[in-house]
Amino acid sequence: MTETVWAALRALRAGERAILPDPAWTDAARAAFDLYAPLARGAAGEAPFLFAQVGQSLDGRVATVTGDAADVSGREGLRHLHRCRALADAVVIGVRTALTDNPRLTVR
Repeated sequence: MTETVWAALRALRAGERAILPDPAWTDAARAAFDLYAPLARGAAGEAPFLFAQVGQSLDGRVATVTGDAADVSGREGLRHLHRCRALADAVVIGVRTALTDNPRLTVR
């Protein structure tokens, strides 16, 4: 996601009116905006908009052999996760994650 699309999504989340894709955006940028705009708008009076994000290696693992999960998704995957969190109203994790990892459920 480009910085321009991310800025438009943040503006949409903040309640700014008439946030539309820029005609100069690439097809990929427009697709990213269209995908995340419902999340950025929120679900006022509508059914909740849910999404899930899972970091997983090609062989299906969610952590390295040493137990480090941060390296599985890489820097861009983690950046994407935090952008999704910035648009979300809530973050849900499993009890095992809470007990084992002591995660920070913040936006960084």
